[in-house]
Amino acid sequence: MAEWNKLEEERKKISEQQTQLSNKHQQVIDEMRRIQQDIQIKQRELDHINNVQETRLAKLQHQNPDAWKAVKWLRQNRMLFQKTIYEPMILSLNVNDSNMMKYVEFIIPKRDLLAMFIFEDTDDMELFIKECHEKQKLVVHGSAIPSMSLEEFRRESMSINDLKKYGMVQYVLDTIQGPDPILRYLCQTIKIHTLPIANDSAMAQIDNITRDGRIRRFFVKNFFYTLSISYYTNEPSTTNVHVQKEKYLTDSISHDRKQKIEQEHMQMKDRYTELQKSQQTFEKEQTSLSRQLDDVKARKIAINDKRNMKAKLERKIEEKKHTLTIYQKKQIDIEKEEKLAHEKEMKIHEDKMHKLSVQVKELENFNQKSSTMMIESGRVALARQQHLKAIGKLETYNEELTQLKEQTINSKKRFEASETLIRLAVQKIIKSLDKNISSNGTLLPNKLIKELQTKFAKLPKNLADLESEIMNFNAQLSCQGTIKDDVIRLHQQEKTNLIQIENRINDLENKIKQGQITADTSKTNWLNQVNKMINDINEKFVDLFNTMGCKGQVCLDIPESPKDFEKYGVNIKVQFRDGEKLHEMSEFLQSGGEKSVSVMLYMIALQNMTICPFRCVDEINQGMDPTNERRIFELLVRHSSDKANSQYFLLSPKLLPNLKYSRKIKLLFVCNGDVNIKSQEWNVSKYIERRRALAQSSK
Repeated sequence: MAEWNKLEEERKKISEQQTQLSNKHQQVIDEMRRIQQDIQIKQRELDHINNVQETRLAKLQHQNPDAWKAVKWLRQNRMLFQKTIYEPMILSLNVNDSNMMKYVEFIIPKRDLLAMFIFEDTDDMELFIKECHEKQKLVVHGSAIPSMSLEEFRRESMSINDLKKYGMVQYVLDTIQGPDPILRYLCQTIKIHTLPIANDSAMAQIDNITRDGRIRRFFVKNFFYTLSISYYTNEPSTTNVHVQKEKYLTDSISHDRKQKIEQEHMQMKDRYTELQKSQQTFEKEQTSLSRQLDDVKARKIAINDKRNMKAKLERKIEEKKHTLTIYQKKQIDIEKEEKLAHEKEMKIHEDKMHKLSVQVKELENFNQKSSTMMIESGRVALARQQHLKAIGKLETYNEELTQLKEQTINSKKRFEASETLIRLAVQKIIKSLDKNISSNGTLLPNKLIKELQTKFAKLPKNLADLESEIMNFNAQLSCQGTIKDDVIRLHQQEKTNLIQIENRINDLENKIKQGQITADTSKTNWLNQVNKMINDINEKFVDLFNTMGCKGQVCLDIPESPKDFEKYGVNIKVQFRDGEKLHEMSEFLQSGGEKSVSVMLYMIALQNMTICPFRCVDEINQGMDPTNERRIFELLVRHSSDKANSQYFLLSPKLLPNLKYSRKIKLLFVCNGDVNIKSQEWNVSKYIERRRALAQSSK
């Protein structure tokens, strides 16, 4: 009884723990449901943002299918590239203020907005451009990330506080959200960090802004103003262009808001995961408590079973005692009982033996039937195999019978054709014999056959003699003059012409072979000369690039088919920055200044290859940075001053200060403009004297 009470107390304790744990578990479930609802809300917000991205992607597909295909290919093959590649700006940029969208879309070139990919690695850019241009034939553009940071660009611009007096409120850069490399690219190419946006009050300050001169470009209302200074009169002037309503950046996405939502979404997911783990822990604890409770119940049931078993055994003992008392009162004849038991045992043994003999007979019959069935099944299998062989033979015989039937039909047809030919021959024979023979069903009468046999007996017995006889008859026929001489003459003439044509064909084939050998020799000689010329140009080109601290190479571009001479070309490879590889010149990899430098050095390397009295170079220095422009000018001066080289004419609207000139160089200035001195009033001598006096006074 004490153990029973102890188990009952333990059961109550476990039940209380289960109740507490169940309450905590329910609280976790309620919090999970609440967090799951919040996750769904955040997911819907993210889906809305992604839908905006899909809308822009659809616009890109409509406006520039090539760029859209390139974006799709890039998203599927990002694993091919080492570093990040930034998609076109229509997919990457965001303008939070809808009033500023038109300014951003106006100032960014359509090519950059829709089809410009920005690369962190030049090898990735080369691989991407090669895939899009050469393999997929897509017109897209690429650019490397500028070396300057965004902060360095910002330091170049004036403080917006200094411009607020003119109504300037912010720069275009301040209105744009997007990846740092894309913003750096826009700062370098279109100077968005120095392009301010003004409010309506700036319209009254246009004259002041013009006189200030520091602001060359700005937006105000729906106009883009540009300030320019005349090179000749030094007078300022402004032009304005109407800014159209935005077309591509119509839907705004806050990247900060998106990042915040994604962060909250991730935190909720993490909290949900923690709650799931807590729920699993509670479930394990509940399972453990349930097992403990079941164990207590099982022990109570065991104790109860032992009680019931004890009561049952006590009842059985009482019953046995009562039965023993009854047997003790009765007197039993043991011999009689043993005899009855022996008789019952013998009867049982006889029944078992009878049943066993019946089963043995049935087993023997079963074994006999099984053997018979196995033999019959073997016979059936053998008969089935023979049946299949007979079917195969029957099919073969049917095929042979079909073939024989076809052969019989063909033979019958041939027989009928032969019979027809024989009848025709018989008719000819009868006609040649000039005899009237009645048609009584036979081809020839026996008498006529014997007559023909007699005639045939006179003819030669073998084929050769018979053919000789035929030739004699043909000769006799030819002597009869039935063939016209014109026909024979024509035959002989055609035969002679055929021989002449065959000889002509042989001569032409020999000439073609000889021409092919000559062409191959000429091609080899030409290729050797071209390679020698390219090598000479390459040596000069490499030296010129080395003097500038860069690397260059010129090589022959040989097509896949060596005989396709129209596709031979010159391949120019250059390297302007350390750490890069030599890249082939293209409109995508090098800047305009770099291409100008490369072309100018290539022209200088060609000097010794061509002979001409003079060369003219028009504004080759436009687009170059000052360092490269100075180096190119010095190289050009050095080469043009050599007596072995041609005369140079260099046309340029400007020149760098403090350039090194040679005594063999002559400078010609073209003066023009409203304030220019007329040619009649220009006194060269006075000008020289004044310049000398200024030079002496400066000393």
